[in-house]
Amino acid sequence: MPPGQIERWRLLHGSFLDEVFLMLLRSKDSDCEDLDLTRPPVRLTQIGRDGLALPRPASGADWPYAPDDIFMSPGYRVEALCTHGVCE
Repeated sequence: MPPGQIERWRLLHGSFLDEVFLMLLRSKDSDCEDLDLTRPPVRLTQIGRDGLALPRPASGADWPYAPDDIFMSPGYRVEALCTHGVCE
């Protein structure tokens, strides 16, 4: 990803049975055969769920919303931003 670029990712849980926790981990090699578990997971800044924008909380706490993992039920959709320096 070029420096300064922001990507918008639209994620869909296309299964019908189980919930998932999606977590992005970094790799030590270009083929992603050796995961780097010493570094924290890549955080995606969530901007929407199921087609609705996430509003900023009145208190401003936990904003922007970027947890370590993303919980998704079947059919659930999440929109997230990934910026250079975060998703490398």
